[in-house]
Amino acid sequence: MTVFACDDLLARAPSDIDWFANAGKARRERWILDQWLEVTGQTRAFIRRGDPAPDFLVDGRPVEIAEVFPPQRKRNKNFLKLLSDGAVIARIPPRAGHRDLVRRQGHQWLIDIVQKKSDRYRTTSRNWILLLYCNLQWADAVDWRAFNDYLAQTHPHFARIDVLHFHQHSGLVRMFPVDTEADEQPAERAVALGGVR
Repeated sequence: MTVFACDDLLARAPSDIDWFANAGKARRERWILDQWLEVTGQTRAFIRRGDPAPDFLVDGRPVEIAEVFPPQRKRNKNFLKLLSDGAVIARIPPRAGHRDLVRRQGHQWLIDIVQKKSDRYRTTSRNWILLLYCNLQWADAVDWRAFNDYLAQTHPHFARIDVLHFHQHSGLVRMFPVDTEADEQPAERAVALGGVR
């Protein structure tokens, strides 16, 4: 268990608040992209920001980024509440019940984001990669088969959907081809990463 006194949190708070705030979205997206590039072995890719969408062009391929976490979680509000409480904060591993929640509902959280992005961009995104950062403690418990079945049934408006998540200090990318013409199967790549935030 790691314990931080409120003073420690306050000293680190400005950069953390900026990181988690809406103003930090571009930096978070770039961090997600960099992790994905490392796991997929594309560290020498030419990258430029999309204008305005998709978020990035990687060697000319359009990549749109979205973060997935439980619907009830409010990133910056939770952090600011901890700071305002002024108590000693302990980082305690989440209860096992959270793993069960991810097992039961995690695939639906991913589906909701895919549907939202697909509805937003429609056919404009047919050749894009949708990169989902699965920001869940127990991402390995997601029902990946149910997620893949949804993609096979609905054919969202993307060429491929990649899901980046971390498990025991390794980055893992699950790749789900959406293009019905292609004869690709879902695949995984895992790489040990040092800079997990």
